[in-house]
Amino acid sequence: MSANYRAGVIGRTNGGNYGHGLDTVYADSPDVDCIAVADDDAEGLQAAGERLGVRALYADYREMLEKEELNIVSVAPRWVDCHRDMVIACAEAGVKGIFCEKPLARTLAEADEMLEACQRNNVKVAVAHRRACAHEQLGKELVERGEIGQLQTIKSHGKCDQRAGAMDLAVLGTHMLDSMRFMAGADVDWAYGHVTKDGREVTAEDVYEEKEGVGHTAGDRVWAYFAFKNGVTGSFESYAGDNPGGRW
Repeated sequence: MSANYRAGVIGRTNGGNYGHGLDTVYADSPDVDCIAVADDDAEGLQAAGERLGVRALYADYREMLEKEELNIVSVAPRWVDCHRDMVIACAEAGVKGIFCEKPLARTLAEADEMLEACQRNNVKVAVAHRRACAHEQLGKELVERGEIGQLQTIKSHGKCDQRAGAMDLAVLGTHMLDSMRFMAGADVDWAYGHVTKDGREVTAEDVYEEKEGVGHTAGDRVWAYFAFKNGVTGSFESYAGDNPGGRW
């Protein structure tokens, strides 16, 4: 029996690779058949084809979208500078489901453009955050059942590695922010943030172009406070610590 959905993968070996398993996510989905992959790096493309068991290989994702009738596409690169163009191209090509690596976009303007294209073309887009993980689902159930009492505040922090500060917030903190929204069960009403560099307030001279495609950033320590519309509060903090490898 053939699968109900045809999926494709967009990777970028030299700029974010294939994210955290967004290429292999369909292996255990009997209703989905991954049939094509695109990567502008020849060696990376060949390796992905072998890894996924896919014969339809494309150096240009736009050609893949044009030639293959895809229902679902993984926009897999971790680096965010390409997400806008890739997501909009998928939406305009008739893809109906997009699974995008986090963070979604570099700016709110880019995110708005992506969502507008998806809404206009009746496309569902999901960001690869942690809500589907078993531990997040269990945590949400405990909160909703009241087994840990009434939720009042949520505290989160970054990995304390070499990306400490604004970079950590941009590329990893998005997981924490989404988890806080999920657990709180509400959107943020207002927020306050404080960014420092070497213990002092950041200035325009501290701004630099960060790698991983996030754009301009500054600061090696970030503290942010969030007030949700239902009264729950939350905080996020990122600071340099003894975790050079980025793992606990």
